[in-house]
Amino acid sequence: MVLFFQIFEIMSTQKILFLVGSLEQSKCGVSDYVHLLVERLSKDGHICLCVAINDRYISRKSFTACCVNESAGYSFYRYSSSLSWRFRLKQLKKIINDFKPNITSLQYVPYSFDDKGLPYHLFLTVMQLVDHTKWHIMAHELWTMPDKGLIKRLVSLFQKLITINLLKLLRPQVVHVSNFYYRDMLLACGISSTVLPLFSHIPVTQILNLKKDDNVWNFVFFGTLSPSWRYSEFFRRVNLARSKYGIELCRFCLLGNCGEFADALWLKFKQEKIPFCFEFIRYGYLHESQISRFLQLANFGVTTMPDHLVDKSSGVAAMVAHNLPIIITNISQKLSKSCHIENNAHHYIQMDELFEERLSIQNLYNSNVDQLRETSKQFIFDISV
Repeated sequence: MVLFFQIFEIMSTQKILFLVGSLEQSKCGVSDYVHLLVERLSKDGHICLCVAINDRYISRKSFTACCVNESAGYSFYRYSSSLSWRFRLKQLKKIINDFKPNITSLQYVPYSFDDKGLPYHLFLTVMQLVDHTKWHIMAHELWTMPDKGLIKRLVSLFQKLITINLLKLLRPQVVHVSNFYYRDMLLACGISSTVLPLFSHIPVTQILNLKKDDNVWNFVFFGTLSPSWRYSEFFRRVNLARSKYGIELCRFCLLGNCGEFADALWLKFKQEKIPFCFEFIRYGYLHESQISRFLQLANFGVTTMPDHLVDKSSGVAAMVAHNLPIIITNISQKLSKSCHIENNAHHYIQMDELFEERLSIQNLYNSNVDQLRETSKQFIFDISV
């Protein structure tokens, strides 16, 4: 199979247009994803053009004409979210006609194309482009869960209607999702999809003479913390394990933007009297090399994302790339038997009856797979079949 991928890669050069909401790096996870994927594809000889059709990070009533990322070898356009959709449609139609892509890849997140998460303008726009190009869809998000409250339920319902009808309208050659739970959700709606694994957007920086203190456990959080996180139970059980195994200090570190809830929670811990054996640090935005250093110095990664959705977390992907055992604090009972956690259970520590014992083992594992390269190869193969 590996040989087949290599032969196929050599034989097939693709012209791919990536359609996204924003292309602002380090502020948008999907933007970082697209930049890295396109850079990899360009190195492999494919011709890529990126178009941000609803960019909130450029000035009002403006757009960035075709620019070239010379180091990465691809071009891009950026259109402000303040421009009229009629103007954006006209420009997008011209770009497609001039570039003549083999396929257009819609990197779909409802909130990327509409502040309220109801991208009906996107739907109306692509409806007029459906026959101008072949389509691929990477559904990074589908629709929100229908939580309590009429407004949230209505938003979820309308998001689902728009998403399903968009998928049926475009008749894509392939629909990709990042996790098996989303695949099952679409299958229940009569839509087939394929899991395309995420990759880390934090390259591993080599550190000479890396040493960890045997008397300290470093826990890193890299990604938004869920407001529904039952943190008291987590810290209680960590403290039990710390006491049992003679660890002097547990350090809990926030890397990057972990959200308002995380900032408020860490501030609360600092203001309150906390055990001397616990230390809470918020590092905020860091350079990629600094994030890589902290991930390598850590003993554990921690995610508050439900276990059935961890495969869609770029933060978890970064932890995996840095060989960290990952603590999953949110058990949802929705885990697919075919998901990444089930297939790689030794990489993860769940909050079950064996939690304290697993903390003491700290099974670091070696991930020698270049996930970005593997994902880019699967992407090209799937859109070419």
